[in-house]
Amino acid sequence: MRTRDLTQVNQIEDDMKMHIHKVLLTNLYGRSYLCHLNSMMGKIFIYNLMQDKVQLEQPLINIASDGRYALVNVDNLLVAHNLNERLSFAFDIKKANPNLPIGSPQPLQVNQIADSMISSQMIQSSVQILKEFPAEEFKEDGFPSTLVSNDTLSLTSDIYTQRIKYFDGGSALDMEKLDFLEFRLDVERIPLLIEDKVDAFLTLVRRKDCLGRSLAFLRELIENGTEIKIISFIFHRMLYHYGKARQSQPTTPSVFNGYNIITPQLFHNDIFLPACNSPK
Repeated sequence: MRTRDLTQVNQIEDDMKMHIHKVLLTNLYGRSYLCHLNSMMGKIFIYNLMQDKVQLEQPLINIASDGRYALVNVDNLLVAHNLNERLSFAFDIKKANPNLPIGSPQPLQVNQIADSMISSQMIQSSVQILKEFPAEEFKEDGFPSTLVSNDTLSLTSDIYTQRIKYFDGGSALDMEKLDFLEFRLDVERIPLLIEDKVDAFLTLVRRKDCLGRSLAFLRELIENGTEIKIISFIFHRMLYHYGKARQSQPTTPSVFNGYNIITPQLFHNDIFLPACNSPK
């Protein structure tokens, strides 16, 4: 009669649980969240960790109920990497339909990186190589001066392999090749990926350091003859956030509740004045 090694059985069960369940404790739009991905159920549960209670956000995010996943936060977007299908899904909890991904699933490959962003990908990996360095050559930020290189040639790291370790904040480490990966958004692709113009603008204006691009997109909508009700809704929505921001602090903050704040002065200088000065 053969006996089973219970230690080995327990290890197999633990490995299965690790593949089924992925947990990410992160900060989205200035609030703390616990994100729990259950690949067997095909759901992502997002818990808002408030001071006096924990609240499960609705609706739940649906994902394919097969394969292994990794979770990462990229510029306040929750990104789920399906390691089997080799696709990545980006979700924005502030979208009107937060359970739907932004655009279609995108494959990410760091060995195609060039000086310009890959136009077919909304979320893109920019890579820095870890190199050997003398232990004494450290800079103020804790990283050695010879550790980081901007050279991105001949890289073959694959983010969909099990050797990749993901970190909160949109970074990862290839444990085998010692390639440090940093995920970044190609914000120029967002208006092309989202058909709804209001949704596209609001997605843009919620991104970090994207105020200028958001105003440029709004000018493009106006110049292209977009329906007045769409333009009116955007103005109304942004003035609403401006008013809330002014009420919250004596000095109007540049970012409030996840939105870059567009002041009336910015509307005047960047939208109305150019329109008035443009040739008829």
